Amino acid sequence: MKVDDSGLLDMKLNYFGWTKEDVPKFDPSPGRLWFYIAQLLYNPILALVKASVLVFLLRLGGGHKPKIRWSIHALNVFNGLQAIAIFLVALLQCIPIEANWDPAVALKAKCIDKSFHITASSLTILTDILVLILPFCIFLGLKMKRAAKVAVLGVFMLGLA
Repeated sequence: MKVDDSGLLDMKLNYFGWTKEDVPKFDPSPGRLWFYIAQLLYNPILALVKASVLVFLLRLGGGHKPKIRWSIHALNVFNGLQAIAIFLVALLQCIPIEANWDPAVALKAKCIDKSFHITASSLTILTDILVLILPFCIFLGLKMKRAAKVAVLGVFMLGLA
């Protein structure tokens, strides 16, 4: 919010309802630069969080069943490779790199197809679902009373909400 010359509060709301001529000119470059930086940081951080959950699951119950242990290792390797691949593609999504935040450079740049982001998001969601399934496979194989299993699975189900 800012106070204009008349002392009234002026809030920028994407200028909905304004005519094109009334919208003040502004430079989108700083916002685009920060969005580019956020793209570069998002997937590696997401992969690190997912890897920490997988290591926790490995310590929790991955040692009891070889199939579960190998599934966790395979998912962790895929998660790491996916994080590296998405980071590199996000880094080099436009050549020259400045085209990501400079509209003047973007006119002459070569950029990847936007469907890459949909594919990367789909793979990320798939690995998220697989990470959510693993605790159920671990807990169902534990030797404990049925009521205790239901209670533990119920606690884990609270994380889905």
